[in-house]
Amino acid sequence: MTVQVENSDFEPDALLRHGPLLPGDSTTVSDPWVLVEVLSPDSGTRDRATKLRAYFKLQLLQHYLIVSPDEQRVVRHSRMPNDQVATQIFVSGEIRLDPPGIAMTVEEFYAD
Repeated sequence: MTVQVENSDFEPDALLRHGPLLPGDSTTVSDPWVLVEVLSPDSGTRDRATKLRAYFKLQLLQHYLIVSPDEQRVVRHSRMPNDQVATQIFVSGEIRLDPPGIAMTVEEFYAD
């Protein structure tokens, strides 16, 4: 799925959205709550800088997760009530996403 931010189109590796069911032929999501990117050598800088700034222009976005493929590490960027963005680095344990009220562990990202 494509996420459009102003004049740019991005294709995150995974997303969780909020809203009614999309038509079957939809290719664009305008209301993501959670976006996930797995770093690659080609996109690492873009994922950590350009996409971070762009994604938080989306008013409904609550969390942006960046998953490292080389080491067990997930970086969570979360929208705070004052529209600031808080960043946390997780190398193990639980990651809570509120809203929407889900949790997973870092270990689950790296399970076989």
